[in-house]
Amino acid sequence: MKSISVIILCHNSKGISICLQSVLNQLSGADEIILVDDGSTDEGGRICDRLAEKDDRLTVIHKENRGPG
Repeated sequence: MKSISVIILCHNSKGISICLQSVLNQLSGADEIILVDDGSTDEGGRICDRLAEKDDRLTVIHKENRGPG
């Protein structure tokens, strides 16, 4: 059985809930979804944390924003 991991970057909260719901609907078999809070200056990190409390497949990583890769 194949496992699927999805990484979603979140820098500020605009649309993160809609994005995540879309991914969950399309990839119901995903084994893990990693949300990376890239130094959000609004509620983005807290929104990610609240979403992760509701779904065991979600992991949130909080990090300082370091600009484009």
